[in-house]
Amino acid sequence: MNATVIAPPTLHRLIEGAYDEIYNRVRTGLKAAGLEILAEINLTEFLAQGLQSYVRPYNILVVCNAELAHRALTIAPGVGVMLPCHVAVLQTHDELVEVKSADPLLAWDTASHAYLKPVAEEFGKRLERVVTAL
Repeated sequence: MNATVIAPPTLHRLIEGAYDEIYNRVRTGLKAAGLEILAEINLTEFLAQGLQSYVRPYNILVVCNAELAHRALTIAPGVGVMLPCHVAVLQTHDELVEVKSADPLLAWDTASHAYLKPVAEEFGKRLERVVTAL
């Protein structure tokens, strides 16, 4: 079952396959789209330590593009609270892998900052290409 749903406020995809393989495909796709991975958060490990129980695989990739971030911050310094973007990769209960990310066009305050819209659109297009290519 490969279905892409682009619905506010996220870019979203469910994929059949092994979690580790898909997680690596996401990492490779982000880099190919010019998005640098600034951090990887292993929620599985974090929650398992705190809860002392098994938690399904769940990672968050913190990604950004220096040029786009600089343009966005130059236009609207307050958008920094939404930078960088996060891409979640998680194992679902029905053994599918879910990949999702906030759509910058919807998450950033582009209504108040019209000049920010093209930057958010470009960032969103890069994320969408990665999610769609999976």
